[in-house]
Amino acid sequence: MPSDNQQRVCWGKILETNHLFRITHPYVSGHLSEQLVAIHALFASLDLLVFRTKDEGVARTKLEWWRLEIQPENIERSRHPVVGYLRESGVAAGLNQGALSNLIEVTDRQLEAKTLADKNEFKQFCRDIYQPRIEIEASLSPGQKLPLERQQSMAVKGGLILLMEGAFKNDPGQERALWWVPLSLLARHQVSRGELMQNLGSSSALSVFRELLSSDPPSVTSDCSEPQESVEVLQSHVHLVLQDCLRGRQIKRLQNSRPSEFGESLRRLYFMDVFCLWRMARKSRPVGN
Repeated sequence: MPSDNQQRVCWGKILETNHLFRITHPYVSGHLSEQLVAIHALFASLDLLVFRTKDEGVARTKLEWWRLEIQPENIERSRHPVVGYLRESGVAAGLNQGALSNLIEVTDRQLEAKTLADKNEFKQFCRDIYQPRIEIEASLSPGQKLPLERQQSMAVKGGLILLMEGAFKNDPGQERALWWVPLSLLARHQVSRGELMQNLGSSSALSVFRELLSSDPPSVTSDCSEPQESVEVLQSHVHLVLQDCLRGRQIKRLQNSRPSEFGESLRRLYFMDVFCLWRMARKSRPVGN
C-alpha cells in the first residue's frame, strides 16, 4: 500500500498539472483508484519537467533519469515517491512498456521543440504526445481496448490541451512556449512567435488561434453531451471518457475566448464541468475489469 508521503507527493504533482483530475478521479473506485493516481503522477512528473525546467540540458538529464528509473529492473529498488507509488499500487508489474517508451520519446520531442510546418503536422504531434498516456491508462483493463478512432480523437484533444496549458497556464510570457504554432499560420497572418506571445490581444493573435482551434473535425473539438441511453463502460475507461469530456469543453471555451483569456480559462474549474461529469456518469454503468 502506498505510504502517506507517496500519496502526498503524487497528488501534489497531479494537481499542479491537471486540476481536472480531482473531479474525475472520484468516479473510479477500488484498486483502480490508486492505480490512476500512480500513472497520472508519472505523467505529471514528465509534464513538470517540460513546463518548469528552463535549461534544455538539465531537462534532458532529468528525462534520462526517468527513463532509467522506470525500467522494470529499477522500479523495485527506487526510492522516488512517484516510482514507489507505481510499485506499491501494483501498476508497475503490468505497465505497457511500449507505450511507456513512447511516452519518454515524445517528452524528448517536446524538449527538442522542433518547428511544425502546418496544421496537419500540428494535429499529428498532438496525437503523438498523448496517445501513450491513453494506452497506458487503457491497459489497466487487460484485454479490453477502446476503439482506435475514439483513442485518436481523445489523443488529439489531450495533446492540444497539454500544449495550451504549457504555454498559457504553466509558462506564461515565454516565446519558446509557443514553438508548436505551425509556420504556415504565422506566415499567413504575418506574425512571429515573439510578437504573438507579447501581444495576445492583437487581431493577429486572435486570427492565429481561432484558425488553430477551429480547423479540426467535429469529433475532435466537439463538446461532450449526455449519452442518449445507458451504456456499459469498463471502470478504467470511465476515467478516460470523463477526462475527454472535460477537454472537449475546454477546447470549446478556448474557441470562444480571446488569447489573452486562455490562461484564466485553463486554470478555472467551471460548475457546468462538474455537472456534465455527473450527468455523464449517471448514464454510464461501470463494470469491473
